Amino acid sequence: MELGRDNTNGDLATENERLRLQRRLRGWSQDDVAAGLHRVAAGLEEPELGVDATMVSRWERGTRKPCARYVRLLCHLFELPAEQLGVIEDPDVAFVG
Repeated sequence: MELGRDNTNGDLATENERLRLQRRLRGWSQDDVAAGLHRVAAGLEEPELGVDATMVSRWERGTRKPCARYVRLLCHLFELPAEQLGVIEDPDVAFVG
């Protein structure tokens, strides 16, 4: 295991700590977030997701960024704009309440 591996992305890792913070504030596990995303997608009658706790962990550590679809679903799940979750790259992606 390499030390500092998750911090190689600089600001990306810092921003993604917001997602971890919001998850922890709610007392949710990474599995809870993945299951919640599946519920949100099903409620919106969207196709099945390929997200699991490992993917959520990668988003939180900043080793991966969620695609626009997951950003939108995360915003629905947390009821927060993408900026507050630290998961936005495209400023045109917004929270739709």
